[in-house]
Amino acid sequence: IRAFLKKALKEWEMDIDELPEAVIRSVAGRQELNQYKQTKVYLKPLFKGLKKRNLDGGLIERLARIVMHTRARQYTKAADDYLLLAIGKAAWPMGVTMVGIHERSAREKIFSADVAHVLNDETTRKFVQSVKRLVTYMQNKYPPASFTEALEPTAIDKHAPTMLKALGKVEIDGIYDSKELHMPGNR
Repeated sequence: IRAFLKKALKEWEMDIDELPEAVIRSVAGRQELNQYKQTKVYLKPLFKGLKKRNLDGGLIERLARIVMHTRARQYTKAADDYLLLAIGKAAWPMGVTMVGIHERSAREKIFSADVAHVLNDETTRKFVQSVKRLVTYMQNKYPPASFTEALEPTAIDKHAPTMLKALGKVEIDGIYDSKELHMPGNR
């Protein structure tokens, strides 16, 4: 997990470093740079926890699945695991709960595996969201073979690799080769 995330961060940094100064000064370029810097800062507690091996087992398991699916360019499956990590699959009570002194009968059905880890504290929420940013970045740099494996097919073509592609510095394969895809300027 740690090696993959560090490699992805390094690739993102290298892509930003290769952007011309004019692109960096643009609004989109500054947003990209700021998002990269924020992601790097937010991931530090995750790297520290992975190195010390003191993270929750369920959290590590979900992160490993996200990394595995991202490596295989199965971004929809990575997104599914992200959602399970972020919001869990616990029953969310509707309306007012615990109005009396008695506990609800369904309360015991909520297990720790069903509860979202990302809601536990702010630090965890930040690094889990940063992992999602890296998955989105990797999808843009290494698109899947088909749109069915893409997280958000409309989000492809909005990150630094695309800016580099426009400058002729990066060749991106995958869905860019599809004859069905007609992006502005790619006719």
